[in-house]
Amino acid sequence: MLIICLLVLIPALVNSEQIIRSGIGYEPTTMDPAEAWDDTSTFYITNIFDRLVDIDHDTLKIRPSLATGWGSNKDGTIWKFRLRKGVRFHDGNKFDADAVVFSFRRQIENKYKYGEFVLFKEVFPFLKRVTKSGKYEVKFELNAPFFQFPATLSVDCASIISPEAMKRKKEKFREFPVGTGPYILLKWQKGKKVVLSANQDYWKGKPGIDQYISICEPKIDRLFEMFRKQQIDILTIFSLSKMIVLKAYPWVGYSYSPSLSTNYIAFNMKNRYLKKLRVRQALNYLWNKDILKLVYQEHVEPLCSLFPKGMKGYDCDLDNYPISVDKARKLLEKEGLRKGFGLTFVIRRSADLSLHLVDIYSRNLRKVGIRLKVESVSDDEYMSRIKRGEYDMTISSWIADYPDPFSIINPLFSERIQSEGFANFASGQGNEDLKKMIFESRKIKDPEKRDRFYIKLNNMVVKRALLIPLYQDINLVLYNKKIGRLNIDKFGKIYIFDIGKK
Repeated sequence: MLIICLLVLIPALVNSEQIIRSGIGYEPTTMDPAEAWDDTSTFYITNIFDRLVDIDHDTLKIRPSLATGWGSNKDGTIWKFRLRKGVRFHDGNKFDADAVVFSFRRQIENKYKYGEFVLFKEVFPFLKRVTKSGKYEVKFELNAPFFQFPATLSVDCASIISPEAMKRKKEKFREFPVGTGPYILLKWQKGKKVVLSANQDYWKGKPGIDQYISICEPKIDRLFEMFRKQQIDILTIFSLSKMIVLKAYPWVGYSYSPSLSTNYIAFNMKNRYLKKLRVRQALNYLWNKDILKLVYQEHVEPLCSLFPKGMKGYDCDLDNYPISVDKARKLLEKEGLRKGFGLTFVIRRSADLSLHLVDIYSRNLRKVGIRLKVESVSDDEYMSRIKRGEYDMTISSWIADYPDPFSIINPLFSERIQSEGFANFASGQGNEDLKKMIFESRKIKDPEKRDRFYIKLNNMVVKRALLIPLYQDINLVLYNKKIGRLNIDKFGKIYIFDIGKK
């Protein structure tokens, strides 16, 4: 399996400066936070810009960043944030309420738009207005209650940009970004290298790494060899087989973090068989989690829950569907399907390991008479097939944008997202009570009460067998131990500012 994101680093001392050299297979597409969506671009945006709030990497709790504190009205429709004083953008301009208002209004009103604003409407569907209520205070007005709102402000598209820089640079801002973050874009030579330089006046203190240089190198094997020869010190792109080789070296460190993602088998519940609860339950009983070890070894985290491990709402203490061909057979017999039936499983041709996984799974289905026809198609054809509803089963996945279960469960019941070619739970009829519960979760102010509510939602989805939970991805990075501590967080991000720190 090829892990999409790529980052390789090497520290060195040049003129008493601490320099890190990196290699990237794909250079960023943009450094405008409103436009970015790919892993390479968001890596730089995370390190160049700050947001109003930050995430504690261990607890996933929201903590202050450019905002020092916040509060809401009784129903969670109006939020006020107090802003940090004494912060400056990389261009020397002061950070204040005007900058926050500009950064959000730009995306609400589609101003200074030179590319697609990919995530804003998805992450901020309830945001109606942002206004200045003081030089260092802003007010967010929502069109519906949403007590999860502070968590949404941690996403990259909520980064605060320099209004003056955007007005001056316009479409060139994506190549010459200006934020308040720990690193400044010094140089971007397309196809060659990207250079970040430490923000000497960063409000959290001077960064320990003075310069970060990314060299564009599309030949992955070459990067692997450079790491193996200790010419580079951090590697986040590799095949599983090569990772096993590298981990055997005593100087190689390993940083591991389960991603806030869920991978699952989705059903088209317009299918006359899949409409039936007992059929979906039987298909769950035929899934054997040991298949994951055969296909992915130990490099995914098995799931029996809708929500991933590490997120509120996760509940895998009781596996509702342990492997049981006998239970599956009895459920199908109760539906009068003793002789079996046929289903079509549509999958992307590029998903080699997923194809292997489905092939092994289909052997269990044959034991109860279910004939699984696997159709491997191109990515474009796959999207078209999902949009038209021309599938019975498929593998789908979702990654949280922010550390709240709402970021997963709301999109997975979205008819709009289903219509765009993403297989979720919106097909077919029913589950209106679940949709109502998702809506009601936004009104729960007490975090502990909301967490219990998410667990209830999770269990209802699993017991109704709306999916077959498969696994959550694992973010991992290999590094040379001589560089000290290095962590990759649950969103797959590496913060240059934290490298080498305890």
